[in-house]
Amino acid sequence: MGFCLGGGYALLLSKTGLFKAAADFYGKPPKTLDGACPIIASYGDRDAPMMPNVPKLEAELARLAIPHDVKVYPGVGHGFMNEQPNKTFRLLLKYPARVEYDAAAADDAMKRMLAFLAAHV
Repeated sequence: MGFCLGGGYALLLSKTGLFKAAADFYGKPPKTLDGACPIIASYGDRDAPMMPNVPKLEAELARLAIPHDVKVYPGVGHGFMNEQPNKTFRLLLKYPARVEYDAAAADDAMKRMLAFLAAHV
């Protein structure tokens, strides 16, 4: 499981054969996912820098017939799983990725991830 840069690492590591499943939260995918384990990925549609990667990720997973669950949450941005501890930090991170915690999206993403992992691990 990885968040942001860590989400990209989770996708990279999914190709190593070391894991039974990978969970990506708003990470940038590698160009290819040949040999990847099942992948669940979650993004916010207000995360402008990451959104162009989502169709590419879905197409690559479908091309390779890798079991996957990719969801884009409407109205949320990058970091929707991460509740920031400080208002100033939240303001600095708000643009362009619109980093904001969203309880409903975070709850749904966590439930999806746990169900996906239960099915594939």
